[in-house]
Amino acid sequence: SADRVLDVGGLAVAPGIIDFHTHFDAQLWWDPLASSSTDHGVTTVVTGNCGLTLAPCKPESRDALIGTFVRVEDMPRQTLQCGIPWEWTTHGEFLDALERRPLGLNVATLIGHCAIRQYAMGEASVEREANESEIAEMEELVRDGMRAGAFGFSTNANQRQFREDGKPVASRFAGLEEVARLCRIVG
Repeated sequence: SADRVLDVGGLAVAPGIIDFHTHFDAQLWWDPLASSSTDHGVTTVVTGNCGLTLAPCKPESRDALIGTFVRVEDMPRQTLQCGIPWEWTTHGEFLDALERRPLGLNVATLIGHCAIRQYAMGEASVEREANESEIAEMEELVRDGMRAGAFGFSTNANQRQFREDGKPVASRFAGLEEVARLCRIVG
């Protein structure tokens, strides 16, 4: 009611914090509070930064995506293999699986370029630029992810980013036309 007053003497009162650059994509499955973020007042996290996401993902590509998190995020392979339930193939199914979790904060997802290249191209995604039909498939994956509720798209051109097997992350092989076309879908 309007006449209710809270005694906040000696306390800091602040709105929730939005952490717009996280890599909690895997961690949320075994740590739904996203510790230590919530300990510091974070109420919303954005996942899928730097082109790294777990969706969309075909079953045969799970190991490749895990290998990206092992190397880039320095996460133990066994933790990822045991902790990720893989209840999805599409970005929408990933969002649905997150929705079923008892999360302790809000989550906004980005569609990661590495995942959509791996989905559309398989291991060729870490060997060459995409051809026209592969780019068209990636455009559809971004479109589907946005329709399902993704917040945006992320990519990665960092020359120091590699998968566990020593191959560069998939987004590093993308040409400028590919990146521009995928960004236009978000717009």
